[in-house]
Amino acid sequence: MTLRRIALALVYLPLAWLFGGPVGLIAGLLFLGARLFLRMPRGVFWGLAVALTLAAPIVLIAQGLPGTAVVGPGFGRSHFSAHVVIGLAMAAAGLAALSELIEGPEVRGRDSVRRRLENLRPFEPPPPDDLPMT
Repeated sequence: MTLRRIALALVYLPLAWLFGGPVGLIAGLLFLGARLFLRMPRGVFWGLAVALTLAAPIVLIAQGLPGTAVVGPGFGRSHFSAHVVIGLAMAAAGLAALSELIEGPEVRGRDSVRRRLENLRPFEPPPPDDLPMT
């Protein structure tokens, strides 16, 4: 593990915990583990942030819109899932942004998931024996 990746972990995890509480810390650990140990490209985290942000209104509607024109204090307490989804989106975007700042530009194909998937080859059975059967 390089010094830049250690710096990324030392900066990102406390910020994820500060802004997200216990859920932010757990999400931060999962996202950081995926970035550092599975070597997920940072584009995955940018995409995840966008997808989660787009999913938040759907989650809010799924939990039910208020029946009155004025939203009361109970609406926020009963619709906490959208808050969590946006928090996860911000955690993913924060990791991607800090990764760009601390690690520098990403070199494609160096050791990424895409390269590992491209190197996988389908199973080829061994060639049959050319010996005649007697």
